[in-house]
Amino acid sequence: MNSKKQTTVLIVDDTPDNLTLLSECLEETGMEIMAALNGEQALSLVEMMIPDLILLDVMMPGMDGFETCERLKQNPQTEGVPVIFVTALMDTESKVKSFSAGAVDYICKPIQKAEVLARVYTHLSISDMRRELAEQNAKLQQQNERLEEFRCTAANELFSPLSTITDSAKHLKNNFQIMSPAETYRDIERIEDSSNAMIKIILENLLNEEI
Repeated sequence: MNSKKQTTVLIVDDTPDNLTLLSECLEETGMEIMAALNGEQALSLVEMMIPDLILLDVMMPGMDGFETCERLKQNPQTEGVPVIFVTALMDTESKVKSFSAGAVDYICKPIQKAEVLARVYTHLSISDMRRELAEQNAKLQQQNERLEEFRCTAANELFSPLSTITDSAKHLKNNFQIMSPAETYRDIERIEDSSNAMIKIILENLLNEEI
């Protein structure tokens, strides 16, 4: 369940009694309810506010539930909203058509409160998990992009100071017995300056910190 904000459910049914029954069932849990009497109203409502889940009647005059669901899935803003059909159609063809239209589940009429709550909670939880997974994937993608940027930076910007450190260290190793204090200090200073430059590059590009 989404703990960051109140959960909103859109109920679409051309029978007022069904709207009332479903609304009361979900309002008892603290959910916010949007209601529409037909598919056209439902499509208009989601333009103003995108719900967390939609309960959609199948048999409605005009635009039926199948067409309404297909339209919702064609809209980039609502394609990820789980749709549960509320239907009295129990034949295999209708069930297959429901899933083909984009529904994630269906609730059979007559409506049973326990079944409604169980299926609604299940698909809200699945939706939240998918959202969290997508956010985590996005963060991983950003981290991978930063690592790739750092790899390119390391291949270019780190090469020069690393070469200076290596050359200065070799010079000290091979000549320390004959070098004057000033010459020794010069090589040490080069190593220190190059090391600081490398640290700055690493912090700015890998850790994203300013120094």
